[in-house]
Amino acid sequence: MSTIEKFAALLKNERRTARRTLRELAEATGKSIGYLSDVEQGRKPPPSPNVVAKIEKKLGIQDSRLMKLAEEVRSLMPTKLMRMIRNSSPKMTQMVGELMRADGLSEEDLDKLLETVAQMQERRQNRCEN
Repeated sequence: MSTIEKFAALLKNERRTARRTLRELAEATGKSIGYLSDVEQGRKPPPSPNVVAKIEKKLGIQDSRLMKLAEEVRSLMPTKLMRMIRNSSPKMTQMVGELMRADGLSEEDLDKLLETVAQMQERRQNRCEN
């Protein structure tokens, strides 16, 4: 299980243990229910430290275990990549999340992915030129 998946599972477990809804967390953090659901499903990385602190407060977590795990996730992800993920479309964010969980892909699978992306970029470039 990846560190993002561990964070997602811990968040979901702590929220359920505290008998809180995603709506309650959304109201407490100013984030959308959909965003928080994506975080709980491991489709998005942990939110900013400020948001994690609000979540811990709402859930009554006093030992900072969510914050510590979120920091571990962030330490494993380069800052530039984090900015790219945050600024991209939801589909791109989902794609990056899927790739982060794709540890077991073979070299052949990775080659196919790269080839597909290159073909898509070429088609887009051709459309722009025409």
